[in-house]
Amino acid sequence: MKIALNKVCRKCNTEKSLASFSKDAQRKDGLQPRCKACEAARTKAWADANKQKVAAKNKAYREANPEKVAADAKAYREANPEYGKAWREANKDRVVALNAKYRAAKLKRTPPWLTQEHHDHITSIYAERERITQETGIEHHVDHILPLQGKNVCGLHVPWNLRVITATDNLRKSNKH
Repeated sequence: MKIALNKVCRKCNTEKSLASFSKDAQRKDGLQPRCKACEAARTKAWADANKQKVAAKNKAYREANPEKVAADAKAYREANPEYGKAWREANKDRVVALNAKYRAAKLKRTPPWLTQEHHDHITSIYAERERITQETGIEHHVDHILPLQGKNVCGLHVPWNLRVITATDNLRKSNKH
């Protein structure tokens, strides 16, 4: 009995090594009929033609599995510490613009009638966030309960609109309340 070391892709008709094909236990030879490259192109073409279906499916998965999504994102960031830095370096203009927009919104949403006591309370909330992060080892954020730039409603940058929550919860919340 002769064992084949190569296989011809049904799509591109190119002879390739067996490692170029994904496994398929239901097939006689145990491999997909199309090579990985052709299958990736087919999958990408389908996804490009069905962007709304893909977006809806991804959104449903993220909503149904928030802990898994957060854990996967954290694992990716830890395994690729340069990724965010590389993006920021490549998009300095966008980073500056986004930071400026946020600072302007915060200033615009900080009422002039706040007293020094209010400003001190805000500072203490940020200090509390740092303390909790240091003690637990879990990143925490200061969250605006009613977001500064919400879609339907906007809050103020005042002590009673601030709370300390985990970074995961804050990022999941996004601009919602």
